[in-house]
Amino acid sequence: MARIAAKVRHLLNRKGRFFARLVVPKDLRPFMDGKSELRSSLGPDRRTALKKLAGATRPRAPRSFMIGGRMR
Repeated sequence: MARIAAKVRHLLNRKGRFFARLVVPKDLRPFMDGKSELRSSLGPDRRTALKKLAGATRPRAPRSFMIGGRMR
């Protein structure tokens, strides 16, 4: 039986390049300069992109909470 690749949430393939894609809810767009989505490049290799995807889509703390690269 052939294996079929499942669609991975937040992973976008455009012209052979992979991106992490997050949709910005309508009520938050004014705070994000009107952007409807956030994208981050993950490179051309699917396997590497899947490894980078978790870090690209995790929430990040504002810099005011960071000291020396670590959370307060």
